[in-house]
Amino acid sequence: MLRRGRVPADLDDATHRTVTFAISKSAFLLRIPNGLSYYYRKGEGVVFDAPDDVGEAEVRLFADGSVYGAVAWLNGLVPLHASAIATDSGVWAFSAPSGEGKSTLASALGRRGWPVFSDDVLVVDRDRPDGLIALPGHRRVKLWRDAVALTGVKPGEAVRNGLKKYYAEDGLEFADAAMPLRRLVILSSVSNEPPGVRPLEGFERFGPIQAALYRSQFLTGFSDPGRYFEITSHLAARLPVIRFNRRRDRGAFDDQLAAIEQVIRDDG
Repeated sequence: MLRRGRVPADLDDATHRTVTFAISKSAFLLRIPNGLSYYYRKGEGVVFDAPDDVGEAEVRLFADGSVYGAVAWLNGLVPLHASAIATDSGVWAFSAPSGEGKSTLASALGRRGWPVFSDDVLVVDRDRPDGLIALPGHRRVKLWRDAVALTGVKPGEAVRNGLKKYYAEDGLEFADAAMPLRRLVILSSVSNEPPGVRPLEGFERFGPIQAALYRSQFLTGFSDPGRYFEITSHLAARLPVIRFNRRRDRGAFDDQLAAIEQVIRDDG
């Protein structure tokens, strides 16, 4: 639950502080330079405060990102820096550094009929007896202006003043039920390697999964360092990982989209 209210100046029980955030074993505080701030304590929901010139879209931007990730970590869940789609057999998640095309790929596949499962942050429950379970994310996708043109998704309001990034307004179906996490696809664009899809085996998975953890500094800020290694190892042992190397060439986008879609179909 997100509501406007009083945000404290600091966390008295903080175990880690930076210029923008403080975290403890039960609480999180985030302060944005423009005056927007958030406070969460277990069992109490999220409180925010914002100057009059900060709109609802910008409030949601951080609530659905950093705050959402921190709340997940504090409640024993694992957030991944990933956008995802739903298939009949489970969730396919696409992870990469910001700007590599996670949301673009998920939206383009969404335009081809695959329900979008999450955008930018995918929360995973790793403690279910039936395996790794992905929890559906916010029913909104953020796209840069060039990605809007590439995917054909209709743009809505800007996510932040002065930023040429927009919420997708329509044209996408969203999944709304928890599902098994089927695959993690690591997106890359390494020029000296051929484009294509390659499964990662054994210890090869460890580094990419570690990199895919969303805001891992939040976890290490309130927990024992051994937990970070344990979570990464647990996921690496149970989650199939694929590396999808692509050319950053708009003219090749449709062919590469068709290639990953065929891999998804072949997986069943």
